[in-house]
Amino acid sequence: MNATQLEPDGDTNCSKTLKKMPTGGQDEPSLLQCQLTNLAQDVGTGQVEGRPVVATLYWTVTIVFAVCVFAVTQAIGGFWDDQDETSFPAKIRATPAHALRTHEEYYVPSPEVSPTGWLSDQGFLRYSTLVLWVIVCATGLSLEMVLGEPMVKALVAISDGSNAMQFWKGAQLFFSLAISVALFSQSPFGLPWAVAGFWKLGFPETMGCFRRALRIGTASNPKFMSALAAWLNGIGTLVHHCSGAYLVVSVTTQLCPLDRRVLALSLPLVGQHIFTLLKYWNVPLYCITELVLEIIWEWEIFANLADLSFENGYDSSMRGVALSMTFAHWCYWSAALLGVPEMLSRKSTSGSIDALAKDSSGMDFEEFETVIMKKALPIAQPQLQMLFDMHDTDKSGTIDSDEVKKLIEQMRILFPDMDKGEEKTDSAFEVASSFTKK
Repeated sequence: MNATQLEPDGDTNCSKTLKKMPTGGQDEPSLLQCQLTNLAQDVGTGQVEGRPVVATLYWTVTIVFAVCVFAVTQAIGGFWDDQDETSFPAKIRATPAHALRTHEEYYVPSPEVSPTGWLSDQGFLRYSTLVLWVIVCATGLSLEMVLGEPMVKALVAISDGSNAMQFWKGAQLFFSLAISVALFSQSPFGLPWAVAGFWKLGFPETMGCFRRALRIGTASNPKFMSALAAWLNGIGTLVHHCSGAYLVVSVTTQLCPLDRRVLALSLPLVGQHIFTLLKYWNVPLYCITELVLEIIWEWEIFANLADLSFENGYDSSMRGVALSMTFAHWCYWSAALLGVPEMLSRKSTSGSIDALAKDSSGMDFEEFETVIMKKALPIAQPQLQMLFDMHDTDKSGTIDSDEVKKLIEQMRILFPDMDKGEEKTDSAFEVASSFTKK
């Protein structure tokens, strides 16, 4: 049986399933079904109302903005101090030669007609670092789309989603160990660990943030603050992981030494990810822990930023990486602050029903149905109407404050978990298409 899931707007988990209706003995979709199917595909891909220009413009602006972040931070890092590298001690200037082994007596310099022959040893080391960095980032982001999205769909399809969430938590927990191995190995054998760590074993975290922002922002009832928060999380994740990958690659190619200063700037970040699972248990404790580690990390950044210079053995790009990483964290914290009002106003299922019933006009069936659909409780409309009528004892067509208590008690018997697990779905479970097959 072919089915299409249509998620109408916002963060709602409610979906409508469209089935092929038999016509004349053959399975031919009706015009209405075709229109709804097309709409479902448009919502899933961001092509709202059949206008791919919306999605195209969105992704173009996002990519250009991310490129500009790297360009501006690298420019600031490069022009931080105007010093002539040729005036530095010979030991410092000889570091790239030792990394490329061009100091060996047997080495014959590349001819100037070679495409890279005009580059100095420092320039060629930057070139090789850039190529490896692009490979690492392209691999990680591509894994999110090629491997991650089918993996998420499969995990969700074979269970109620709990297994998928456990695998996702494990991938987050794996981050700190994987990045530690990648950084301390100072070897190309550490690069696969960097990909597995930064891009969470392929879970589509980065792309999920951007897709969530697009879905919420182009819905029939858009929530622009939530969309902006999701987009900032996406930009922060993209810049953060790519900046971290550059540091790992730089240590591997010996463009940057793995010394005390680099470790001082790296270890608080690794520490933050050790406590990432606290957000599923105690949000206030998680926020306090992350804030303390954030203060320590930014303190280290701004205390050491001026010393990330060629004179001290660091390539000028390392200062730019520190700035882009700082920008990424500011995006994270801005997104968190934008989400505070929504988090404070969010109510449980029983809380929403109770608030409507205690209103002066009571809660009619349409309001009751809206709450149930928004919370995605598994009950059909006829049974929902029966439940409503059963507790509307005075047959007024509304549930008032005297009747709502028994209704909530009955619903808790029918749906024991209705007030549990209402946490916001992680961005890693935002996939490219709303289609599923059964």
